[in-house]
Amino acid sequence: MSGPHPDVPAAPARPEPVPDPASDPVIGKSLVYLLRPGTGAGAPPDLLLLRYPDVPGAGIQLPGGTIEPGESPAHAALRELAEETGLAGCRLVAALGERLFDLRPYGRREQHRRHFFQALLDGGAGGVGSGGAAAR
Repeated sequence: MSGPHPDVPAAPARPEPVPDPASDPVIGKSLVYLLRPGTGAGAPPDLLLLRYPDVPGAGIQLPGGTIEPGESPAHAALRELAEETGLAGCRLVAALGERLFDLRPYGRREQHRRHFFQALLDGGAGGVGSGGAAAR
């Protein structure tokens, strides 16, 4: 039998459940705009961005990541910056704000509370870590 009996009406289609943003988990994230002085007189500062060659769909990103339980957003920003870049001598100079980012349009039932910070590279040693490659 390939389908419903012609004398029996088909059941009405059920709409997909609409996720409730209030019930979706909220995950804390910290992201860092890391600046270093530009080279040359009057040159604008350089901004560090990361590219992950092993994950081409990730695109170019700011250093950052998930805030661990009990960790402050500022501490997470510095930890993630060190983990992803291997750079030493960075310091946060400003909290730039936060934004709630809904991931449902991307197929994920979660939200990110993203905290943004500005940091400066004070000439510390180190290079780009294995987590990503620098791009300007």
